[in-house]
Amino acid sequence: MSIADSFVAAYKKCSLITKLIGGFLILFYALSFFKESKKLLAITPGYFMPPNYYVWTLFTFIFYDDHWYCVIIDIVTLFFSNTLLEPLWGQRELMKYLLIVTVMSGLMCFFLCYFLYLFTYSLQIIFNTHIHGMIAYAAAITVAVRQTLPDDIILSLPIANIKNQHLSFICMLIVICMTLLHLVNFVYCFLFISGILVSWTYLRFYQKHGNGHHGDHSDSFEFARFFPNHLVPPVSIVANAIFSLLVRIRLCKKFERQLTEQPHQQPQSSPGHKTLSSSELRQLPVPDFRPQAVAATAAAAAVVASSTPTAAKLPQSSKPDAAGGGSSSTA
Repeated sequence: MSIADSFVAAYKKCSLITKLIGGFLILFYALSFFKESKKLLAITPGYFMPPNYYVWTLFTFIFYDDHWYCVIIDIVTLFFSNTLLEPLWGQRELMKYLLIVTVMSGLMCFFLCYFLYLFTYSLQIIFNTHIHGMIAYAAAITVAVRQTLPDDIILSLPIANIKNQHLSFICMLIVICMTLLHLVNFVYCFLFISGILVSWTYLRFYQKHGNGHHGDHSDSFEFARFFPNHLVPPVSIVANAIFSLLVRIRLCKKFERQLTEQPHQQPQSSPGHKTLSSSELRQLPVPDFRPQAVAATAAAAAVVASSTPTAAKLPQSSKPDAAGGGSSSTA
C-alpha cells in the first residue's frame, strides 16, 4: 500500500470532528500567506494583553502554522489520537483533552514571554514572538500513549531498547536539539514541554473515570517513570517535593491507596461507551494503526528532512531495567 493510499484509508476512518480539525489546519495554513495573518491568528504576547485584547487567538493559534511540514506533522498527530484514543475515551473526552492541553500550554507560553519581557524590557519578545501550532497536543499524545498502551518495546537498537514509557522523554530531547540547532523557535520547545506537564497533570489528577474516581494514581504513571531508570531517583525527589508543596497549599489531594490498584482506567466518556476495568482495558486489542502510522510518520520525516539543512539526531538512552514500584503518595 502506497503512502497516499494509507492517508486515504486513515482519512476514511477518522471521525467528523477530526476531519474538521484537519480542514482547519489546511485552511489556516492557506491564510498564513497573508501578511497580517500571524498577528491575527497566532498568540502574540504584545497584542494578546491590554490594550489590544486579541483574546480570540487563544483558540485560533492551535490551527495556525506557517510551515507546511509542521501542518503534516499536526495531521499525523490527529491521526494517532483518532485511531488510538478515541475508541477508548470517546470523542467528547478526546476533544476535552485537546482543548485543555492546547489552551493551558498557550497560556503558559504567553506568561513565559511576558516574564522574560519584565526582566529584559525587550519589545522583540512580546511583539516578534508568535505562539502557534499543535506541538503541545503532540506532546500530550506521547503521554497518553504512556498511560494507555502496555510498556512494550517500540524500537530495538543495539545500544538501547526504546519503550513506550520513554517516548515523551525522547521526543522532548529531539525538540530541544532542534531548538539548539535553530531548526525551530524556542516557543516550540516550551510548548512541547508545557504539553507534557499539562497532559500528565490532567491524566494524573483530574480526568474523571466511570467509577467516580479522578486521575490515574498508579505507581507506574509517576512523573519520574517517564525518564530513564538512572534519572528516576533525582527526578522523584524534585517531583515529590513539588507534590508535597501542592498538597500543603491544597491544590492537590493526597492519593488514596485503593486507587493504585486501578491504573489506566477508561475515563468517563460520551454515552454509548462502556466503562472497562483496568484488566479488561489492558486485554483489549490495540488498534491496528501501525502500518498507516509508519507510512505517515515516514512521510512527515521525509518532508521535514527535505525542508531543513540538518536533522536532529536521536539521543541515546540507556537500556531500561525493570521498573520498580513507587510510593502511593508521590507525584
